[in-house]
Amino acid sequence: MSVKDISTVPQHFIRGRKNVFLDWQFIEPGYGIPFWKFYQDRHGLLPWLSPFGIELKIMRPEIATEPFVYNDPLGFIGAYSTLLYEDGLYHLWYATYDFNEKGQEFDKLCYMHSEDGKHWHRPNLGLIPYKGSSDNNIVYGLGSKETGDRLGAHGATVFIDPYAPPQERYKLAHLGPSEEGFTLQNWLYGATSPDGIHWNTLP
Repeated sequence: MSVKDISTVPQHFIRGRKNVFLDWQFIEPGYGIPFWKFYQDRHGLLPWLSPFGIELKIMRPEIATEPFVYNDPLGFIGAYSTLLYEDGLYHLWYATYDFNEKGQEFDKLCYMHSEDGKHWHRPNLGLIPYKGSSDNNIVYGLGSKETGDRLGAHGATVFIDPYAPPQERYKLAHLGPSEEGFTLQNWLYGATSPDGIHWNTLP
């Protein structure tokens, strides 16, 4: 990495903050260039802008004796989430699943909200039974039954349609199981809702 001016110095390095080096990206080679000006002009380097006082330490790995067990599948936030700010609240719809369940048709869409974006509340909505209880924050994805009607909510995205009737103001789209095609997730499904909580699947 050639340091020609201060703007090229990586901003990752802030005095007093620890940085984790996973590769050689931000480690400069030993140029061995003295402070004589003609060397600097020849190589286009300014040695005094190079990082200094950095000490690299090898962090030895630690072996955990107990396995990592995730006991709260509805608290796991997957890759597909939607965050909207409305009426003074942050509304989050997130896809989640139980690691013991096989297949994306088991993906569930859950809801929680926050006033500041830091402290979140998971309401017990009582809408969809899951593992024998409706005391959860699932709003979509399992259909009317845990077995048989497995609609899934893979890749679910929620948005607000300001031009829709009030009962269809919230909309979502997601992939779901198909009865034909090369994969099990070929079909695009949709649903509407008046409040983002109670959803009606489109035919």
